[in-house]
Amino acid sequence: MSDRFKYSHNGICKIPNVRETIPTAFHTPAQVLFEVNNFEGTIFMHYWPGEKMVFPVVLLIRKGTSQIPSRIPLFLNILSNNPKFENEFKIETFAKRDDSVSGPEIPFSEVLNLENGFLDENGAMTIEYGFHFDAIFDEDQGMWTFNLESKLLDCELKNNMITYEKGEKMFYSHKQLILFHDSHSKISDEVHRIDLLGIPEDFEIEVFKKFLQIAHGVQ
Repeated sequence: MSDRFKYSHNGICKIPNVRETIPTAFHTPAQVLFEVNNFEGTIFMHYWPGEKMVFPVVLLIRKGTSQIPSRIPLFLNILSNNPKFENEFKIETFAKRDDSVSGPEIPFSEVLNLENGFLDENGAMTIEYGFHFDAIFDEDQGMWTFNLESKLLDCELKNNMITYEKGEKMFYSHKQLILFHDSHSKISDEVHRIDLLGIPEDFEIEVFKKFLQIAHGVQ
């Protein structure tokens, strides 16, 4: 399984016409990867003539007075159909508010070599990406709240998450914070070997969500 799946916002994007666009414009048009809290995550490919390298550039763009977390975990991986290059051009870093993130770099000649598999049948590069948001700014309340609807970053490895479910609705929380407030909680599901709690049928989803925010320290 790809590392991108441990990030709350992840996917695969195609950068078209790389072979035609890069030599003349030195960059491709920007694409929107996601929109959260009225800000966008965008990506484009850029060419550095001096080093003859090409690399993706990610920008977080504000809309109006939108709020962006100060540091956002970020994953980028340039994909190839050639197994030789699996995870060869990959980065995991942090995107900082109002700053761009560049990389990983790859020689443009390597991209143009069709045997390397970086261009698909339509001449597009493929990049998988992941962004993670632990907090979301609540515009109505004017404060930061925990992102309870996305799994915690790297939760399978760290075993630090509790899952709450009611039908198809799921919430995810920090295990350490919940146990700090209630050390006697029974959260272990021995059948599925995961930390799981069912939301009582008589609890309204929005009320339970507010309860979890308070349990995490949101006032």
